[in-house]
Amino acid sequence: LSLTPTEQTLVAPAGSLVTHTLRLRNTGELLPTDTFTLSLSSHRWPTTLLSPTVPLSPCAVAYISVTTGIPPDMAWNEKDTVIITAQSTLSPTLWQTVTLTTKTPAPILLVDDDRWYDQQPVYRAALDSQSLPYDVWDVGGKISPQRPSVPTDTLRWYSQVIWFTGYDWYQTLTPADEAALRAYLDDGGRLFLSGQDYLYTTGLTDFARDYLGVGDYTEDLTVTQVIGVPGHPVLSLIHI
Repeated sequence: LSLTPTEQTLVAPAGSLVTHTLRLRNTGELLPTDTFTLSLSSHRWPTTLLSPTVPLSPCAVAYISVTTGIPPDMAWNEKDTVIITAQSTLSPTLWQTVTLTTKTPAPILLVDDDRWYDQQPVYRAALDSQSLPYDVWDVGGKISPQRPSVPTDTLRWYSQVIWFTGYDWYQTLTPADEAALRAYLDDGGRLFLSGQDYLYTTGLTDFARDYLGVGDYTEDLTVTQVIGVPGHPVLSLIHI
């Protein structure tokens, strides 16, 4: 028996209805079709399990939806958790649990948009040291299968966005990213952008000029290593 959520935590404004998705798999190979009973516990907000019983043949998979209503009077960074238990009918001692969290937005959204090296712990440590509540949106590197970039509507949930791209000389902010941030700033949002190679990859875009206040820029690249080619006469002049 395997029970896994597609996402452990979902964020939405007060008054919203969110839907969690669980992947339930019968990992047995030889047993006949089993029926799994699912139940909820330890939650305060109204939560509904749409499929309380699920028949599954060996190796089969089912996707289960769990909806949670966020009360309309919730403030910033309020959350509720629910424990989902799946139990086998054929073998009642066989069961799995998973905990799902639903919350309202924190005041700050931390957008992890780095590519080659993970910089998230540095930013989280800085925010944690000041006891500043935040949510994290991890874009995921943009090369392998990933979470998409932040939708404009999601950015609008937050009073401040901290967006970092880390060491990314390939593609820092996409045109879609710039459009979303432009709309966010037009609505009065506040942005801190840390993008080491942002202008190197995009050039001086309208967003950089009109929204970030960049009039001009220069690129300063420093060579830190010299490698000689064996047999080349210049190699004898290089002290390694």
